[in-house]
Amino acid sequence: MKAIKLDEIVDSMDIQTDEAGFYLNKETGELIFPTDEDGNNETEKYENNDNYIQLPTKFDINEYDIMEDFCLSIEDDKLRDIFMYSIKGKGAFKRFKDTAYKHEILENWYEFKNIALKHIAIEWCKDNNISYTD
Repeated sequence: MKAIKLDEIVDSMDIQTDEAGFYLNKETGELIFPTDEDGNNETEKYENNDNYIQLPTKFDINEYDIMEDFCLSIEDDKLRDIFMYSIKGKGAFKRFKDTAYKHEILENWYEFKNIALKHIAIEWCKDNNISYTD
């Protein structure tokens, strides 16, 4: 298999759902989202097929931990406290993004998240002997 672009893996990891994730065809390097024409989940086709390997799932990625790391990286004590409060309890993801938008650092969040996903993707590639390019 030729080397796969790291950004393709990261983009795929970012858009998958809780119900279905992407699979990499180890022979062709093609990324597959297992749904049919009607949008039905067809994960079973890929789970037991040695030619395919699942990308890190939403569970593996744990976006909440990434949000928490972002909050802790904020240098301003008051702003960090506001962000830490925003991720507590039900509705944390929406509240966090609203807070990032309000404080005009939403782009910083997306950049931070992308870097975190890239690190996860690199480790996944190494663990699965997948060649990648940056």
